[in-house]
Amino acid sequence: MSSTARERRRYLTSARIAGAAILLAACSPGRGDADILRISATEPVRYATLREVAAASSVVVEGVVVAVRPHRIVGDAEPADGPEPFEAYEVSTIDVEVARVLAGTLDGDRVSFPWMTREKLEDGEPGRRVVVNGLPPPEVGDRYLLFLREILPADAESTGSAPPTHAVVVFESLLRVDRGRLASDYEGGRFAADLVGRDPAEVVAEVADAVGTAP
Repeated sequence: MSSTARERRRYLTSARIAGAAILLAACSPGRGDADILRISATEPVRYATLREVAAASSVVVEGVVVAVRPHRIVGDAEPADGPEPFEAYEVSTIDVEVARVLAGTLDGDRVSFPWMTREKLEDGEPGRRVVVNGLPPPEVGDRYLLFLREILPADAESTGSAPPTHAVVVFESLLRVDRGRLASDYEGGRFAADLVGRDPAEVVAEVADAVGTAP
């Protein structure tokens, strides 16, 4: 096996999250990133505009993270047996208290979605925080504008605790709300950068008629 092939196997793995197969590649750490593992994620579907994201959404909400619950492990199920490194990640369920429903319908005042939060070490302990395409893991108190799709029961992947109810349509559609304005840490996106600094309600009003229209 060539050196290039070995490196590709070392740094590429896949994970199935909320029914979607995500290709993951570890990135070189930056200065001061000792507690951060940067991941480049390739999703099976990408959207060029926010209108396309809205069409794939069942509901759009603004809300605040109230809990982060470790949910399950993706990647290696057991410590590596041989030269290949152990690669596993902790997926947490992010519980959000909804402040307002901006498009679509929702039963109740809470939603939840899965998100990779930390690497999982071979001894079972949590490792570095996982930053996906520039997006740090959500924390309690963070406020977001969320374009969500419902998770089918078969994709809920429950491990005993309450499974997530929804999933973000794409990573790029996880938009922070900072002092009433949108913000995004997403790297290499197609539409998020154009939304920074705008009012969440105004942005959603422009695409609300498209919500839930995708076949």
